[in-house]
Amino acid sequence: MTTIKHSTVLRVCSLLVVLTATMLVAKESQPSSCILETNGIDTLWQIVESYIAQGIKAEEISIAFDMDETLVTTYLEVNGKRIDFPQSRFFDFLKATVKTLNTKAGIAAPLDAIFARNNAIVTHLLQENILKTRPMEAHTLQMLDALQAKKVNVFILTARPFFAAERTEKLLGELNITLQPSFLKTPETMIDTQIGCAFKNGVLYAQKGKIDKGDAMAKFFAAHDYKPRVLIAIDDRIEYLDGIERALQSWTDVSYKGIWYRRAEAWGIDDALAHQTLEAHLGDKWWAVARSGTLQQ
Repeated sequence: MTTIKHSTVLRVCSLLVVLTATMLVAKESQPSSCILETNGIDTLWQIVESYIAQGIKAEEISIAFDMDETLVTTYLEVNGKRIDFPQSRFFDFLKATVKTLNTKAGIAAPLDAIFARNNAIVTHLLQENILKTRPMEAHTLQMLDALQAKKVNVFILTARPFFAAERTEKLLGELNITLQPSFLKTPETMIDTQIGCAFKNGVLYAQKGKIDKGDAMAKFFAAHDYKPRVLIAIDDRIEYLDGIERALQSWTDVSYKGIWYRRAEAWGIDDALAHQTLEAHLGDKWWAVARSGTLQQ
């Protein structure tokens, strides 16, 4: 079921009387902005099809696809059983756990050190095939291919830091995902690496805590002298969709559809299992990482 969650701008999607994405085939008299919520990726396809049915060219549509718990998710295998272990939730766990440890030890860890530490831990668990990755839904990757075959501009917008680019690109390579929006002037855009904002190989990095996804996207589009007629953003966290909506308020000629993808919302992680995994596979290294932010092999 797809419903309208809310809209924070004046251009409300008032034509959506019946709360389903397929009602977007009703022709809009002017650009509009709203946020929908859904548990299924098919909503994205329905929205794109509805715009194309209105006569909007596929090339005029851009889709910003979140990475973790939207495009892909992670899991553990314990005694032959798959246990959902979302990477973004794991990062939240690591941040909270190490903050407690550092507070007790009187250690002040800056934001970059926190990201570096968490990235080192997750990278190690992925390299050792302890933490495994899969698409969020069975047909997610096929949908990406189909959208690009239609000439829709698709790119990834992630809150991962730019120094996680190597890990991110390795994952995309393993999944055979290649994204190259047609509006790009150059394949790489170093917008502001000091605040973790850069575009490389189909991925726009907007480091959490340093730059909002909406601001990063506005800077990215400006760098390429580009403005879509329709922007669709799909993310598992509504605060990011809100940020994009705010950033686009002055773009009165752009229609914005945010899709709050709540499929993984109920997927937490078991703290005891998280501690057990860290200690079993990192041992003393886990505590060293907590203090130094690096993982010594």
